[in-house]
Amino acid sequence: MSKKRAVIITVIITFVCTTILTTAVRFLNDSGLLDIIGLTGKSEYSASSVEKAANIVQQFYYEDIDESVLYKGALEGMISALDDEYSWFVDEESFKELQEETQGEYTGIGVTVSIDDLDETITVIAPIEDTPAFKAGIKPGDKIIAIDGARVGLSNYREAVNILKGDGSLIGKNVVLTLKRAETGILEEVTLMREKIHLITVKSKMLPDNVGYIRITSFGENTYNEFETNFESLGADSLKGLVLDLRNNGGGILTSTLGVADTFLDEGLITYFQYKNGSKTEYKSDADIVNVPIAVLVNGQSASAAEVLAAALHDRGKATLIGEKTYGKGIVQTVLPFVETDAGQTAIYITTSRYFTPAGVCIHGTGINPDVNVVLPEEYAKLGFDNLTIEQDIQLKTAWEMLK
Repeated sequence: MSKKRAVIITVIITFVCTTILTTAVRFLNDSGLLDIIGLTGKSEYSASSVEKAANIVQQFYYEDIDESVLYKGALEGMISALDDEYSWFVDEESFKELQEETQGEYTGIGVTVSIDDLDETITVIAPIEDTPAFKAGIKPGDKIIAIDGARVGLSNYREAVNILKGDGSLIGKNVVLTLKRAETGILEEVTLMREKIHLITVKSKMLPDNVGYIRITSFGENTYNEFETNFESLGADSLKGLVLDLRNNGGGILTSTLGVADTFLDEGLITYFQYKNGSKTEYKSDADIVNVPIAVLVNGQSASAAEVLAAALHDRGKATLIGEKTYGKGIVQTVLPFVETDAGQTAIYITTSRYFTPAGVCIHGTGINPDVNVVLPEEYAKLGFDNLTIEQDIQLKTAWEMLK
C-alpha cells in the first residue's frame, strides 16, 4: 500500500470516528442527558464520580450488568492504584484461601512469590518443602513468565497467584508454568499438579555435641506450638547450643514470630511498627527466658517475619547471624474485614506500617547482613537443605562449630 493511500484511509477513519463521537455527544446534549448524569462542568475525581461512572454504564452499556459487579471492580481498581504488590482487594473466594493458608492447609503448588522491582516479574522467593513446586525443582530466583500460556507480571500479579492456588475443585489438576531459570536465564516449561498442601512449618534434629537444630520454613497459626513441641523434644534445658534455621523462610504471621522470639529474650523490645500518622505499636518480650547460645541461619530468601525474628535476636545480643544477606521486606500488611456478601466475607489486604528492629532500623529494601557471611555453593543449594550432610551444608557447619 502506498503512503498516500494509507494517509487517506487514516484520515477517513479518523473523520468517521470523530463524526460518530460528535453525533453521540450532540444527542446526549440535546436530550439533556449530559446534565442528568452530571457529565458537564469541571470536577475532581471523587466517590461521587465513581457512582456517576456506574450510572453511565447502567444506562448506556449495550447489555445489562449487575451493579455489584461494577462496584467490586471499582474496589479492586482502587487498591491496585496503590501500585503496591502487597496490597489487594480480597474477594470471597480469596478470603477463604487466605484463611486456609494461614491455618497451614491450602490448595496449590507450594511456592512463595513476590514481584521483582527491577523488571516487574513474578519471582520465586522459595518453594515450600515437600510440595509439587519443590519436587519439580523450582528454585529461589526463578521467574514465572507465563501460566498456562498466558503472560503474567505486575499488572496481573494477584490473578496469577489465585490461578496458582486454585481452589479445592482443582486438586489433581495440572498447571503449566513458563519459567525463566535463575541459574541459566533459559525459558523452560514445567507442569505441576495442584495438591492439598499441608504445611508442617517446624522440623528439628540433634546435631553432634548436644547442639540442637530447628528449622522454621514459614510462620503460620500453628508454628509457635510446633516450635515448642520440637524444642522440648530436643531437651531444651540441656542443650549446649541451638541452630535456628530461617533460610528460605518467606515470613507469615507475626504472633507466631513473637512467640519464638519471646522464648529466648528477657524483658525488652522485639520490634515496633510505625504508621503513617507517626504513631507506634511496640511488641515486647517478658522476663522469662530460655538461656541457650543461638546461631541463626539466614539467606536471600529469609523475609518478612523471618527477618523480624532474626533482627530481634541479633540486636538484643542473643544470637549470631550466619549465612547471606536477607531479602529485605520491612513493611507490614493487615487483613481488614470488608463487606460480607451472600457469597462470603471480603477484606482489604493492605500495607499499613513499616516495622523496625530493636536497634531502630527499617530493613525494607536493604535486608540484614549476617555477622558471618557464608555462601552455600550453588550445587548444594539446589539439592535442598534436608538432603545435605553437615559437611556439604557449610552454613550449618559454621554454626555448629561455633556452638559445639
